[in-house]
Amino acid sequence: MKAGTIIKYILVLIVVILLLLPFGLMFASSFKPYREILSSKVTFLPKEPTLKGYKAVLITKGEYDDLPSALGNVGKKIAIALHLMPSGRTAGIRDFPQYFINTLVTAFGTSLLSVVVATLAAYGLARYRFPGRNLLSRSVLFIYVFPTTLLLVPVYRMFAGIKVGDSSLLNNHYGLMIIYAAFVTPFLTWLLQAFFESIPREIEEAAEVDGAGGLLRFLRITLPLAAPGIITAGIYGFVFGWGEYTFASILISSNDLKLGSVALGSLATSTASGIEFEPLFAGTMIVALPVLLFFFPVAKYFVQGFMAGAVRE
Repeated sequence: MKAGTIIKYILVLIVVILLLLPFGLMFASSFKPYREILSSKVTFLPKEPTLKGYKAVLITKGEYDDLPSALGNVGKKIAIALHLMPSGRTAGIRDFPQYFINTLVTAFGTSLLSVVVATLAAYGLARYRFPGRNLLSRSVLFIYVFPTTLLLVPVYRMFAGIKVGDSSLLNNHYGLMIIYAAFVTPFLTWLLQAFFESIPREIEEAAEVDGAGGLLRFLRITLPLAAPGIITAGIYGFVFGWGEYTFASILISSNDLKLGSVALGSLATSTASGIEFEPLFAGTMIVALPVLLFFFPVAKYFVQGFMAGAVRE
């Protein structure tokens, strides 16, 4: 092996270690007792491993006495996250499973909504010719010129005025899905448009000659070919909905409806007894791991989508 190749591998290894080191330190710290976390002698691995932090954020007293009650409580938490059941059950910041489910529901909803809208918009821009198409295609990312925090007050007032039954879109996960999808859809539209343009038109034209209608061509031919790009868009929308903090902290006020990112912020707030480091590190791992586990199996599609979408005809 050449010396240049060896140096390249060493540099890549160093970069990977530097990127993974914070996660490794956070993971190890989630098993450390409080006194060890605050010890002046810094150690990477815990000397006296403990699950106290995980118990504090995962186990709500009286909810997991047996399997039927545990499953029943999970069902109730999902119903609350979907607004099929009124909130008001959670006390303080101790029902982290509820926040985890809230985050999961919001992230999946954001991903689904943004992918559907972006796919239809991108396909229209890629395949149809109409006045203003080029201008619209080139300006689709213009929204990112402005800081999203400028929209906090207008979005708050707008959602407060939109009535959904007896309530409004404030303190509502569906409202979060809408605003999150509004943030990510322009980028996903730009990405998927480039991806659709990379699919030869001749494939659809051949299907049209065989008698396939426009909708059938789109569903049976174009979408399967665009699968890597659509998976990429879905991952991006999911990750955005999973980790967003600012709008989640402003638009959601009920304890029951908090997202995981906001709950972690509450854990990091200094209390009379100090910052709760044990549940804070444990909660951080609980929030971070699902995204990593979800991302790695589809990472190749994510890279394929970006690489294919980066090439325009």
